[in-house]
Amino acid sequence: MNCEGTMRWLDAYLDGELELTRRLGLEAHLAACFTCKTAAEEAVNFESWLRVNMPVYETPPELKARIQASLRREFKSGSNGSLVSGGRGLHGGDSGVSPLARLGRDGGF
Repeated sequence: MNCEGTMRWLDAYLDGELELTRRLGLEAHLAACFTCKTAAEEAVNFESWLRVNMPVYETPPELKARIQASLRREFKSGSNGSLVSGGRGLHGGDSGVSPLARLGRDGGF
């Protein structure tokens, strides 16, 4: 993978959405390219800053009660519209550890 490809796929990589072969190619490029590694680290730092500084809104109790009642009705009707992803997580989970966590844990790629 080159710099252009890395920048194209970086967000998907950081979100844990790349398939194995593309992820490995991107990681190899990040290990060898200071510019792209710096861009990835800046993206991780920005996301961390955003999570810390983002306002948190509480759900109004009335809305929460209506949603819960609606979900109970759906469940009782046996609609079989499961919200569970089969235990593998939203991204199919090959390792269970996101690239963001790996970056934070070892300080680099």
